[in-house]
Amino acid sequence: MTYFKELQTSLQSEFPYNWKLAKEKEIVLEERVDTQLEFFERVQQKSTSSQCQNIDLIVPAKTRTQKEQMQLDQFLNIIGSELHVDTLETCIRRQENTIIEKNERKFEQNDEKRQFRIQEFIKTEKSYVETLNTLVRYVVNPLKSTMQQKHCILNTFKCHKIFLNIDQILDVNQKFLSDLQQGNRAFGLVCKEHIANFECYRKYLLEQSEAQKLHAKEFKINQVYRRFISKAREQREFKRKRLQDILVEPVQRISRYAMMLRDILQLTPEDHSDFRGLNQACEKAKEIATMADDDQTRTATMFLSLYQSIKDSPCSLINQKRSLIAHLDATEIHRVTNKPTRAVSLFLFTDKILVASKSCIDAKEIILDELLTSPSSTSTFSFPNTSSKNEKGLKFKGWADIESMSLVNGLTEDSLILSASKLQTSNMTSFEKYFSKGLRLFSVKSNMLNKLQQFKDLFQKTKALVKQCEFADRTFYKVWNGVPTFCNLYKPENYKQVLYKNDTAVVYVDDTLDTDRLFSHSYTSPWIVCLIQAQDMKGFRFHTCTRTHFPRYTTAKAATTTIDFESIFWNNMSILDQRKRKSTEYTRKQEGRPRPVSHRSSIPSIGKLFSDVDQLKVRETPAISIGSDTSCSMIEDDGHDDDEDEEEIDYLTIKTTHASMDSKILLEDEMHEQWEALASKYELIKPS
Repeated sequence: MTYFKELQTSLQSEFPYNWKLAKEKEIVLEERVDTQLEFFERVQQKSTSSQCQNIDLIVPAKTRTQKEQMQLDQFLNIIGSELHVDTLETCIRRQENTIIEKNERKFEQNDEKRQFRIQEFIKTEKSYVETLNTLVRYVVNPLKSTMQQKHCILNTFKCHKIFLNIDQILDVNQKFLSDLQQGNRAFGLVCKEHIANFECYRKYLLEQSEAQKLHAKEFKINQVYRRFISKAREQREFKRKRLQDILVEPVQRISRYAMMLRDILQLTPEDHSDFRGLNQACEKAKEIATMADDDQTRTATMFLSLYQSIKDSPCSLINQKRSLIAHLDATEIHRVTNKPTRAVSLFLFTDKILVASKSCIDAKEIILDELLTSPSSTSTFSFPNTSSKNEKGLKFKGWADIESMSLVNGLTEDSLILSASKLQTSNMTSFEKYFSKGLRLFSVKSNMLNKLQQFKDLFQKTKALVKQCEFADRTFYKVWNGVPTFCNLYKPENYKQVLYKNDTAVVYVDDTLDTDRLFSHSYTSPWIVCLIQAQDMKGFRFHTCTRTHFPRYTTAKAATTTIDFESIFWNNMSILDQRKRKSTEYTRKQEGRPRPVSHRSSIPSIGKLFSDVDQLKVRETPAISIGSDTSCSMIEDDGHDDDEDEEEIDYLTIKTTHASMDSKILLEDEMHEQWEALASKYELIKPS
């Protein structure tokens, strides 16, 4: 109790407004867009809607009693179910060849047959390991023990060239067999973990052919070697097998893994605990057996291809730690005129979102497989000449950290809005300027609505998961009143290091905390702070304070109150999130980015200018001429495919010299015919 009151007091300086909890059992939050507004204003209003909520949960790291841990676990259950990074694994591996495609998989419900296949797998693995062990024990180890002596059977070079890394293969398979025989873990999980360590097979497969040739040569000309091998074969464990047959067994075994696991997978339902692990193990075994590129090589090749295909893309696009999550073809819609401006491709990575424009507005959809496996990228790893032709027709427009972006539905079901809600302009590069100019509106074709929804879902999940500082931090997911919520759990020391903090922070109070350092005022400091403290047999204590004043939740209908903590907690989280988004102060800060307009005497947007009839006097005139006492700074097309000017049509700048109170202001914009027509017909005069 003391800690709780101390925290309440310490938060008052930065979060002076205490929120009165709404205790209605059901709440109604209307998200209506005023259809009477100008299109740009409707888009802006829509961008403040609450369609996904992100919360930071701060839990002190301490040793808790069993009772305290049970209370914490109870609260975490209220927060939601844990979301793991591997939930995106299927999407990250979308470019790879899967072992069993969903439409090709023929599931057979036969548990008895499935158990027989598993036992057969373990039995053959045991036989395989015994064979390798015999080879290493009676041949490899004795030869290696004498290979540096003067009168050796095989010298070091020949010994390594014939037997390669067979002892390393034996080691990984012995561990695999040991876990399989213990049987205290899921079969699929064991296969996934151990086959992931079978990369040592690559070297063996790559050099096996030369090893067989050298063995045959030595067996023919080296009499001592021939006698040694013949004597070794007399051992009972050899079962009279020829050495060349044993040497080829690892090659055959790695191929059989994929086939045997596939057979077991076809007998495993998708909701079985073994399914995911078996699928991944099967995929990995096939990858190694076919000598496909490993993960690092595949990632490097993919991003090099992407770099070569997107003109003017930054070199930092190629990053081994980055993965491609999703891709979406869309059309960018001008936020003022509601007209299509360009065809684009959106690329969602694990840390960034990138926009690339296409060559024309009616360009075909990008076939991602072709884009990522272009011949130019797979044949060489050299960087392309900057003057080379961009065959894919893509040009880099901009990108931003996914943590700094927000995504909401557009005005129609086939659109989405992207805005840089937390973009830091202090260290912004030219690559981030695209999103700094304001929100971006995109639409897709009617046959791509499912893909659009999938892209939105993946964006929100990726944004939540990328916030994890280290593996100890966790992410939780919950849907409340139809709104998905992602909650990132941090220890206090990790939370301080987070660059992009969420607007809502929940502190689980069971230890002392230094809130001055925890919520030090910064660009991404939270707007809402909630304190949660477990009470003995009484649920949880809940206190909320905010950075600015939010109006209380009221309802015209008589509402039923509740004491259910889960309902009170999530209802108030939903209300506060909406109040925050509608807050003038919050909106002002989100829109407080420097405009790329050089003159501070800018007039309002064209849409606002013509709609505000009470502030303008419009007088028809037969013609307009530019007087010597007035100069106009107009938006011009510089001939480059750059949207610096196009995006700022609603921020036309007028600069006058020798201006008097009744000076006439000329409005002209050569980029858009409609404004040119208006400028030739009307003369606008400042109100007196």
